[in-house]
Amino acid sequence: MHLDVMRISLSIPIAVTLFLATYLCNYLCEEVYKQKEDERGLVEKSSSKQFLLLNIFLISLVYFQPALSLTSSSIASIYSQITSPGSFLPPEYKKEYRDLQDLTPHATNILVAVDAPYLLDYKRNRIYNIDCVGGASPPPGIPFFQGPEKLKQYLKNLGINYILAVDSDKAISYLTRKNWTENKRTEWYWSKIWAPPVLDFMDNFQKLAVSEEVVGRGPRCKLIKLK
Repeated sequence: MHLDVMRISLSIPIAVTLFLATYLCNYLCEEVYKQKEDERGLVEKSSSKQFLLLNIFLISLVYFQPALSLTSSSIASIYSQITSPGSFLPPEYKKEYRDLQDLTPHATNILVAVDAPYLLDYKRNRIYNIDCVGGASPPPGIPFFQGPEKLKQYLKNLGINYILAVDSDKAISYLTRKNWTENKRTEWYWSKIWAPPVLDFMDNFQKLAVSEEVVGRGPRCKLIKLK
């Protein structure tokens, strides 16, 4: 919810500024073309309206000053974020991913659902990365709400025999269970369309971790071999 409020607070001042600037320019152009033959009348008729618009514009800037400051500081920090060394995640994440990946045969297919899949070695294995559960998948599509066995057969038919996934209670981003159960976002599709398949996938992974062979475990992730 905090992210939604921040996103709104950043977008409103920009939208208001653009609207007022566009409206003011349009108004001035219309006045010039309509009354250019009467310069005195132009000044008298337009001065009050221009004064009103200018005041609205200034009040908006003052009202949304905190959001504008945050936007400005964020933009100003982009260069340093790009050029400064460092990683988004601690190095142990990459080590955990690579250690588990090394437990699979070379060139085998792996289904991956982790916080930072870009840390994996894509040359070593063919990786099917779940970037957005329910967004897209190879035909005939991931079988949601049909249990872990259906998911297992679907993956094996694609030649996928390993699943490397983060524990949903230890994830830090998209695959965090609390993000889908406790984040009361206002978008209608969040809880009705998107959350159900994501939670179903998490549940099936947990069940497969019981019924199938767990080849390796890390602080946050498991590597499962489908029987």
